[in-house]
Amino acid sequence: MAGFKLPPMMLTDDEALALSVGLVAARNLGFSEAAPAVASAQSKLERILPAALKKRVRAVNDTVRLDLMRHAPAPGGTVLATLSAAAMACQRVHLRYTAPGGVPSARELDPYGVAFHAGAWYVLGMCHLRSAIRSFRLDRVQQVELRAASFARPVGVDVLSSLRQSVAKLARKYQVEVLLHTDLATAAIYFDDTIGMFDSAANGVLLRSETDDLDWFAARLAALPCDFEVRQPDALRASLLRLGERLSRLAAIESIDNTTDRLPPAAAASA
Repeated sequence: MAGFKLPPMMLTDDEALALSVGLVAARNLGFSEAAPAVASAQSKLERILPAALKKRVRAVNDTVRLDLMRHAPAPGGTVLATLSAAAMACQRVHLRYTAPGGVPSARELDPYGVAFHAGAWYVLGMCHLRSAIRSFRLDRVQQVELRAASFARPVGVDVLSSLRQSVAKLARKYQVEVLLHTDLATAAIYFDDTIGMFDSAANGVLLRSETDDLDWFAARLAALPCDFEVRQPDALRASLLRLGERLSRLAAIESIDNTTDRLPPAAAASA
């Protein structure tokens, strides 16, 4: 009978490794409730494993570290659990939410799913306040309550892909349009799809984006292995020129220092 008696736990090496890495990932996601739960699960896992597997599991726990880019405060485990359960059951929820500017709001949401992206947790779904699909950071959710209403999830919805596009389309100070002389596959290697929208063009790939920091965007473009053309704004061209001048100046300083190091002592002193 399910839940009455646990049969002997028989795990392969690969299964034990998968569980161990999963526990390390849970610990690194930063949930306030995760640390004791992970430690307890780790202890239970070790107690039931044979000596050889126990040693491997402990090695993973002690030596493996994951960089999950955690920048935003982690949400409470209750918020994540409630929203993921509601998404699974296609059940509407009521959110009390604080926007980035500190403005509180309340809204009904049909949650399609939860995703971890770029250092923060999000829920994506149909917001009935805006009558559109919206994403909300879980660390800004003050309260979530289940509603009796249900909904039909759109067929084929990809929560993570939709979330990335939602983040990429956020309105920012500058609208950017750059033609990359490469193909979509190469562009995808150097840019993730949060930076903007990519479209095939006659001479390459057209990147449309928005940014608040043109100097940062110029540095990203400078790292590309392909040529590109800035279509807008003109201020981005100015940022690229400043970046090029700075790099040329730094390269010249290094060249002078290296030349001085190779001179005889008397010549170096005069230099």
